[in-house]
Amino acid sequence: MATTFKNPMEIWRAITSPTWLWIIAVLIIICEAIGAILCWIGVVRLFNGRRSAAQFNQSKSTALIGLTWVGAFYFVGWLVVANEWFGMWQSTKRNVLPDAFRLFGEAMLIAIWLNTADSDT
Repeated sequence: MATTFKNPMEIWRAITSPTWLWIIAVLIIICEAIGAILCWIGVVRLFNGRRSAAQFNQSKSTALIGLTWVGAFYFVGWLVVANEWFGMWQSTKRNVLPDAFRLFGEAMLIAIWLNTADSDT
């Protein structure tokens, strides 16, 4: 919150403890790694299930869980908590809103596309 408007009604929300900053950074990395691992497992399952539409449709679940995790992480973690609670939208240097929205949108569009049923025809 060092680069925000310094509104007294919001500045109390700032996290100034280096310990908590490291804990939060590690949790962010863990959440992103979980999403990546789930998506990569989903890719492998989809690749292995490409022989028929029925197998492919059955193998979509892990990829959809991974994409949902990624979408929820970027929506809740960045668009809600970071931008609204901590006021990152006010910062010209540390505003993650465009990147978070892009990653959220990409994950959700891919999930919608992947969720459509495939057929052998």
